[in-house]
Amino acid sequence: ENEILGLKQTAILGLEILVRHFGKKNYKLFLSRSVDVVFNVIHSYNASILSNIDSNASKINKKETGVVSSGILAMGMISMELGQYLLPKIPKIFPLFIDLIENHVKLMKSNINNNENNNNNDFYG
Repeated sequence: ENEILGLKQTAILGLEILVRHFGKKNYKLFLSRSVDVVFNVIHSYNASILSNIDSNASKINKKETGVVSSGILAMGMISMELGQYLLPKIPKIFPLFIDLIENHVKLMKSNINNNENNNNNDFYG
């Protein structure tokens, strides 16, 4: 699984480099493909967060976090390079980022609550 995550991260970083160098001249190609690739990576990570909210943050694969960080970096570069051509994709992209932020907040609150409960049990038990 870690090898697959490493390949995903490498692919996303490669895509980011391609967009940086060729995005403006070939915006139609990158607009149709790159946004969907990055969207799917971030969306699957978002689902992983949701499945771990009730347990704790330690179950989330740290390499998966790196892949999503690369995806966010790539989406930023895609946005910068494609500029106005990206506008039709914004209704798809921004709700995903809002969900990602909200789910991270929920996960961190859940992790804090779990740690407080474990600390209380250790103290009294």
